[in-house]
Amino acid sequence: MSLDNDESSGALKMNSSELDHVTFEVIKNSLMNVADLMGEQILRTCHSMVFYAGDYSSTLCDRNGDTVTQGSHDFYAAMGNMHFHAKAVLDAFAGDIREGDIYAINDPYLGSTHFNDVRLVRPLFWEGEMIALVVTGGHWADIGGTVPGSLDATLSEYYGEGLRIPPVRVWGAGEYRADTVRLIVSNTRSPDDAEGDIFACAEATLVAERELTRLIG
Repeated sequence: MSLDNDESSGALKMNSSELDHVTFEVIKNSLMNVADLMGEQILRTCHSMVFYAGDYSSTLCDRNGDTVTQGSHDFYAAMGNMHFHAKAVLDAFAGDIREGDIYAINDPYLGSTHFNDVRLVRPLFWEGEMIALVVTGGHWADIGGTVPGSLDATLSEYYGEGLRIPPVRVWGAGEYRADTVRLIVSNTRSPDDAEGDIFACAEATLVAERELTRLIG
């Protein structure tokens, strides 16, 4: 809804784009369902026991990277900052975001909780225009560093905590960048699980794209 100025009377009037309550509820619950379906996809296809135990989250953001909705059964402790990763991708790849791109990120200085929480960010498009971003991911059992599990309480600097991932493409225009993913997972103690969870989260972003496209249609 927006307000227009009536120059003849100097009054403000509502335009005809205001949603009725029923339509609003249908759209709201449909968007919530998109996030829940993403989580269900991760649960059914993840490789690591940490993901299977429920330490994953999914968020749907608008084109500015602000949160619209999140999964109702996801790990809430890690959900409040996921929009920061969407915004970090928008900043890092401004003017170079393409349909079919998927970005990986775990950088705490750009909004993550810690290195173990690795997220994927996918821009969603409708008729060539970016309309939303989805963020999904969870806690990796290991991201490298000085100790298994990557949580060393004796450290005085972050370099020993594992691999810090700024926004980086792992799919570019729909093409899987295996070399980039190998670089990331080779720095972990469980590379097969890490790559498997990347694919699970990537498929979840495809679920979001499919469902949001269906809703718009």
